[in-house]
Amino acid sequence: MRIQMASSGADIPRYPEGEQLREKLSRSHFRRLKDIHLTYLQSVDSTQHFMTAVVRSDREGDLVISETQTGGKGREGRLWASPRGGLWMTLTLRPPSAQLLESIVNVAATAVVGTLESLGVTGSVIKPPNDVFCNGKKIAGLLADTVIQGNTFKVYLGIGVDVNNDIMSDASISRIATSVSRELGRPVDLLEFTISLLKKLDEEYSRELQSQELAI
Repeated sequence: MRIQMASSGADIPRYPEGEQLREKLSRSHFRRLKDIHLTYLQSVDSTQHFMTAVVRSDREGDLVISETQTGGKGREGRLWASPRGGLWMTLTLRPPSAQLLESIVNVAATAVVGTLESLGVTGSVIKPPNDVFCNGKKIAGLLADTVIQGNTFKVYLGIGVDVNNDIMSDASISRIATSVSRELGRPVDLLEFTISLLKKLDEEYSRELQSQELAI
């Protein structure tokens, strides 16, 4: 499968880690996100911007992951430090109703907490409006950009998780943030973490969709 850059038609380079992740995704079972299209990058300003400006995604399951971000987006335009070793991603969702839009960030945050707990990370909680904290320090952030066109809805869901990136190298960050590897005392397989998070997100998203349908 060749992935094209929508803006120029030039091929996006393929990287070994991306090929490994693509293979793992092809062997994974998803209930709702059955057709994930991965664009894997070494560096980008932000996966959120790349998804909207280059991929110009209009389909559920489009996924952009970058090893680093030079201008990662946080809430209210704040910068998000995104060095190598963390998970920096944007996923396109197409919820069928407006009711689901308000719960997308909570669904994703619940998936992050569930993934951390499955690895043995304790003390993780959702901190509204869009963060996950672990033992009093930030470990993940979420961002949902919504596009409403008539009766159709599109969400660009950005998720950033400090996984193996070196939090301790920056004193100003280490006081307020933590990482999965720091909490566990060992590095984790970033690709496996990514798969686990996507599966958990798929599970929570499917559950929320079903709950919304039953409530109608």
